[in-house]
Amino acid sequence: MNGEKVMTSRGEVIAIGEFKIRNSKEFHYEIPRLSYIIIHEAENTYASTCIDLHIDGDGTTPDEAEANMGENVFEFLCVNFHNNRGDGPGWSYLKELFAIDKNTKETWDAFNNFKLDLARKGIKTDLASELMERVYVLKEEIDRLTNLSTTKEEELKVLRIWINKQKKEIERLNKEKQMIMEAAEKAVQLTALQFQTLRYFEMYNSNWFEKR
Repeated sequence: MNGEKVMTSRGEVIAIGEFKIRNSKEFHYEIPRLSYIIIHEAENTYASTCIDLHIDGDGTTPDEAEANMGENVFEFLCVNFHNNRGDGPGWSYLKELFAIDKNTKETWDAFNNFKLDLARKGIKTDLASELMERVYVLKEEIDRLTNLSTTKEEELKVLRIWINKQKKEIERLNKEKQMIMEAAEKAVQLTALQFQTLRYFEMYNSNWFEKR
């Protein structure tokens, strides 16, 4: 495992991968995850092999070979599960194909060796786990934002109550202020009237004393 090439009888393994056929309108079954390798057979000649189902795809580029293999796998499954064959022989046939025999051992060994070499280099191949980790982190962030939103909403609710109380207090103070101003105005008027009355009284008394 020192970065040496991973070889098979058909050529050098240059890539590995996994894919899944899910329940859809075209195919009404959920197939377990399938593994494949891509081999460089010759110049401008590549082959992609679904190890589980023993199905190949060819192309002049790795991507073309991979796409061709995927199409062949899907077509194979549709044919074998046609007319409700999934209730019996379809699954039995898959079970036979999934069994490791001398024909698939070389391919599985190449797949595993290539995967271990990627791991040694620090390259992740467990994309499902990586995706689940991203989903978990995203869920935590959603929960945090939801709790934050709830907290902010509670804070806004308390703030609205406080503002309403302050508004009512201001209204009360304004009414009291108006009452005080009116009372003060009346007091000023009353004081002026009393002062005028007092002046008259003093003048009256003065005149009375003078007359006396």
